Amino acid sequence: MDSNGQRFWMWSQPGDWTSLSACRVALATHESPYGEAMQRPLLSLLDERAPPPRREGVERALRAETELAMLPLLRDRFGTHARWDLSTQSLMAFGAFDGEVPRYATLAGSVPLDLALDADQCLLLAFADRIELVDLRGRFAPLRLPLPPLGGGQNFQPHDLACDGQSKRYALDRVHRRLARIAGTPWPDRPAVDYDPGTFRPAPENPDAPRVELLPVVLPASTRPVLVAASAAGRLAVAAWGSDGALSLMLISDDGAAVQTTLQLAGAEHGHALAWLDEEHIALRLADLTEVLVYALPAAPQDGTTLQPLGRRYPSADAASGPFVASQDWPPHLPLAEPAPPVDPGGPPRFSRSLVPLAWRAYLAEGRAEGRALDTAELDLRWHRIYVEAVIPPACGVLIELAASDEDQAADQRQWHPHWFGDAAAAPNLPPDVPRGHWLSLPSELPHRAGLLGCPSQPQRVGLFCALAQRAGLQLRELRGRHLWLRVSLFGNGRATPELAAVRVWGQRFSYVRNYLPELYRDEDVFDRSAAGPATRYDFLERFTQLFEGVLTPLEDRIADVRVLTDPDSVPEAWLPWLAGWTGERFPARLPTARRREWLIQSVELKRLRGTLQGLHLALDIATDGALSLGRIVIVEDFRLRRTMATLLGIDLNRSDDALLPGLVVSGNSFVGDTLILGDADDQQAKAEFLALFGERIDSEAEWLTVASVYERTAHRATLLVHEGLDDELRALVASIAQELAPAHVLIKVIAAREPLLVGVASLVGIDTYLRAPVPLDPVRVGRSALGRGDRLIGGGALDWRLDDGVPGFDEDDGLPRAVLVGPSEASTLGPIVLDGSQSVPPVGGAIRRWRFTHRSS
Repeated sequence: MDSNGQRFWMWSQPGDWTSLSACRVALATHESPYGEAMQRPLLSLLDERAPPPRREGVERALRAETELAMLPLLRDRFGTHARWDLSTQSLMAFGAFDGEVPRYATLAGSVPLDLALDADQCLLLAFADRIELVDLRGRFAPLRLPLPPLGGGQNFQPHDLACDGQSKRYALDRVHRRLARIAGTPWPDRPAVDYDPGTFRPAPENPDAPRVELLPVVLPASTRPVLVAASAAGRLAVAAWGSDGALSLMLISDDGAAVQTTLQLAGAEHGHALAWLDEEHIALRLADLTEVLVYALPAAPQDGTTLQPLGRRYPSADAASGPFVASQDWPPHLPLAEPAPPVDPGGPPRFSRSLVPLAWRAYLAEGRAEGRALDTAELDLRWHRIYVEAVIPPACGVLIELAASDEDQAADQRQWHPHWFGDAAAAPNLPPDVPRGHWLSLPSELPHRAGLLGCPSQPQRVGLFCALAQRAGLQLRELRGRHLWLRVSLFGNGRATPELAAVRVWGQRFSYVRNYLPELYRDEDVFDRSAAGPATRYDFLERFTQLFEGVLTPLEDRIADVRVLTDPDSVPEAWLPWLAGWTGERFPARLPTARRREWLIQSVELKRLRGTLQGLHLALDIATDGALSLGRIVIVEDFRLRRTMATLLGIDLNRSDDALLPGLVVSGNSFVGDTLILGDADDQQAKAEFLALFGERIDSEAEWLTVASVYERTAHRATLLVHEGLDDELRALVASIAQELAPAHVLIKVIAAREPLLVGVASLVGIDTYLRAPVPLDPVRVGRSALGRGDRLIGGGALDWRLDDGVPGFDEDDGLPRAVLVGPSEASTLGPIVLDGSQSVPPVGGAIRRWRFTHRSS
């Protein structure tokens, strides 16, 4: 409600549009004023699509079955590829240099059913009796995972694999209609350790060992599931063929317990390859088409909805047969039938390309949507203004038609009154006096509110549009009625479409004539409201005064709602410095804009604690979005360092009378690792030797000076331990705020801390210790990388291992075969020993057909 008591009704959600004709409602992601990702439904035209020609059903089905059984081409993050070679029964890698090299071989006679690459650079090979997990970076030996039983002597069959961008891996059993997840985390290979029988060890050693576990969902028996695909964010979909080849798409819930929605894909009979283009679009390959069909998933999908393919054309005439490339690429890649020239001169040829659309006529020229009907329960309600939040490209427009009546009229009895928004050239044949909307520079007519579009305004194109609700062609043009009906027509130019985020219609018009002018200016009762013709003088005066009302009411609303500007939670971002100055607060120089709101909320507490350790902790926590609470930053007062430079366990350190041993306080500069010393409480000699350094008797003045210097060097000082991995900008922010807020007599220094698990002042995990995810590994660069504690040299993870092994000319290439055998450094005599010879190099022009191992006793 505005300052004049006017209310509004809004159409913005998918459920608000009860009927769509050549239109659709899709979700668009934008950033909220608070920096959060939000999704906003947008009403737009449907994509244009002419039905592509298809082969007859029998021939189409035979070709689809053939391509459904083909193995995919693999592509890693370095752009090298691999394929399964049936003649050698091994994985052949290529793409780094000329020719192919063997990458991996498994048990003789085994042909995989499918191949995949996960987000952790692990290769998955699905066989009829197992799933093999191969780490391309060499962190662990290849694993063979058994398949779970299904009952009745049947086991799960992994016919199709899918990996998302979140390290989740899935398998589909086409025969038994079941899904499985390849779960668990392998432990990296390490030397065998013989633990003392009294040593506590977890059982089992790896509680999250790799395994194949069934998902609860059982797919419907009425269809044949053939394909599974996972998106980068983890959305899971299964495609199934019907009896006539009709393709249905099942969206699986996040927990894998049920089918959320089943959608029908028009024109996709016997589709043989499925992939996510992004989080809202599905791509499908068909054996008898030279283009890929792409479907947009609705914002609120309903069971049984039939989806039409998008109008954009995704050509695939240059692609090889079979599925999409198995990789961690979104949009997906197509395998090329012939290698393409390199992008960079002198580089390797291209064996795949990403799925991209042609510049083609994409959208229908016209569409219509009907909004939900309104019953305001107020007779003779005067409708006021229409506000539209929209994107209207050139040569496009939006026609909004309103109908109002005190009676609930049937559809054929309503009298529609048009209002045009957009380019005049795109408008249909309309009466000359149809009201035309104009663009407003405000993001919203609601005071101090951001618009729903989530993008910057552009004059006449993007943002807020407004028009006075009118009945064109009548003598009295004011629109009245208890019931209101709305319909929207979108007009595009074929290459672009209008997009509507919201339509708001305000009611109970506040008339300046009725409220501020004498009665002689109010003569509307003497005219017939249904009479056609030029507007009366009264009607003109009424609409003329609304020009002033349209300017003054937003100003009055902003004044009436000025309380918004005094609340840190609701004040617009641009007004935060003003509110801070109004309250006597000042933002630190480097404080991020996104954190200023929280800083202002906590300003009273910051003032109260200023100059204390708690105040510094609170300020840094606000500025870094909780980095101190999460343990990414640790504050240590240097007087805590007045003790040993190592933590000794087993020796009684509880001596509150000793200057350097002030009770049992854990060292602030030690971490669990190299500086941890284990002692024995019963070893009196060790105890005496240690305590002799800091005993009760200090015999010389030099020793007194030493103790005094320790106290002096650690007084009025504090150290901020900032964990490595935080960017330089955040580190500079921490240093700037610490120097600004610390008392003048306290010296602050910022030190980068390498270890993630620090034993600090209280040693509470989650409070002043930092448990972080493994640091991503970076490639070693000669002359630039430094190796030290905690660094490891492992493979880079390329399918074509020559990319990791070196460059041509680095090693002498004499064309002779070389045997390379990879195996564990130590192994138990009770179990099998896995040896991998796949990295052996065959002679020039030859190939390795088999491996022969000879055991030689030492």
